[in-house]
Amino acid sequence: MEISEVPMPLTERSKWAEQRIFASLADFKGIRPFTLEEQLLIDKEFINVNGVGFETPQGDKGRIPYHTDGVDLNIDRLREVGFFNIKPVPGEDHAILAFVDRIGRLCIGPANDEHRALLLGHRYTHDTGLAVPFTNGEVPTNIVVAKALVQANLRDPIINS
Repeated sequence: MEISEVPMPLTERSKWAEQRIFASLADFKGIRPFTLEEQLLIDKEFINVNGVGFETPQGDKGRIPYHTDGVDLNIDRLREVGFFNIKPVPGEDHAILAFVDRIGRLCIGPANDEHRALLLGHRYTHDTGLAVPFTNGEVPTNIVVAKALVQANLRDPIINS
């Protein structure tokens, strides 16, 4: 059997197929793919927060939903493809931009004119109904994500240490 004939495991096939559904909807909405240079910028300055656990100021714990679990699509996330939102972080002097990319990932990064223009240039739509994680006092429970938020200047290291 040649390598090209080796079937993908079911979960990998499912995830690939579901990502194609998200991408097809993005195509239908007119959301253009990023160039390689733009994607490198996104990968450097934004964090994919699908599945990230968090704790609220009241002590409640939760998890940001995945776009797919390999079996079922997250229908709410499917509706959000191509949307972005910006919210200020209370008590801090900056804002977080969240967007749902062409394959259903919820990404967050610093809100600035360059990022907003990039998304608008690719036909993303500003939707104030899109939730922006970590703007209501939630703190990630994963230390790697917490450090990434600090490095991306999305969180004050003193508040979240």
